[in-house]
Amino acid sequence: MSTALEQINYFRELPARAERIARDLIEDWIAQGEPVEDFDIFDAAHAEADGMDWVIYTHHALALCDAVSGSELGEVEEQVLDIGREGIAEAFRQGGLGGVACLTAYWIVHRAVVSALEAEVERVIEEQAEQADAEHA
Repeated sequence: MSTALEQINYFRELPARAERIARDLIEDWIAQGEPVEDFDIFDAAHAEADGMDWVIYTHHALALCDAVSGSELGEVEEQVLDIGREGIAEAFRQGGLGGVACLTAYWIVHRAVVSALEAEVERVIEEQAEQADAEHA
């Protein structure tokens, strides 16, 4: 079980880490000359969440699950159930309750990264629109 301090740190670190990831991914995408509107948020979130320490290490997953709010955990639990009982059963077979915690942590992280990416894409689109308006003024 995680300490109260660890829970606070996990709770605070996730949004900041997701924002850094979003900023870096979008900057790289734009640097490649790709339009930000074509960025695949969900694939990028999957790739990022899949390898995070909160997802691959059981004790980190348990701490993260313990750190999120009850309402957010409830929403994530619904997502986990939506993927099907087979996915949950497989996670349990592979890692017991820790495997289910890792699966749940994956969706917590995925949601945070998706949210940060959506905000970053929106910010960049607005910034580009302002620059275009300024050039045409």
